[in-house]
Amino acid sequence: MSDKKLNLITGLLFVILLTTLVFKLRTTPGGMILSGFFIGSMLAVGLLMIAFILTTFLRTITDRYSFLTFFFGISSIFILGYHYYLYSPILQITVPKNYEGSVNLVLSNSDYDVLTTDTNGIGYISESTYNKVYSRPQVFDSEGNRIDELCIPYNQATFWGRGRSTSTKSKLIIRTISFDITPKEKQYKRQIYSNDLFDNVDPTYVLSYE
Repeated sequence: MSDKKLNLITGLLFVILLTTLVFKLRTTPGGMILSGFFIGSMLAVGLLMIAFILTTFLRTITDRYSFLTFFFGISSIFILGYHYYLYSPILQITVPKNYEGSVNLVLSNSDYDVLTTDTNGIGYISESTYNKVYSRPQVFDSEGNRIDELCIPYNQATFWGRGRSTSTKSKLIIRTISFDITPKEKQYKRQIYSNDLFDNVDPTYVLSYE
């Protein structure tokens, strides 16, 4: 394959991957001050700078391919890896009909997720899901009605709140990701909900210990 065709292919792949990365960064959670898009964009720029340095080095070794072919190819590999790093599963959660309160997904040592919550809004997720998820979920009631509009995110920067609860009676630690469900009559505003996880979790699931 000629360098011209290879340049065209790698350039097109680079543009597609970079464009989809920009859209994905718009949904990534941020820090206390900086948005996820800003932080992610800075990391992407850093990867492109590394790709530029590697391309310059490779061009000193061989001139078989043009600078742009090397740059587009290396950058595409880096961005593809960044896509994988940013991957977040979109959970499909089912709660009881007319449920109001906090939805807590508890970290367990199971290899699968239990996303149909009990009457207390408690479900269970694997460690891999716990570590990767940040995307807004799809939420249904027990009759199959979509109720995403009733879900209140943790804050403007991130949908999920992450919690850590300890018991005074044991060394047991419960780690959760959570959000609230608030009905229309409460104007979709965050309320104060009380839910004793230690009294309500399923004891058959092994939880996190200190």
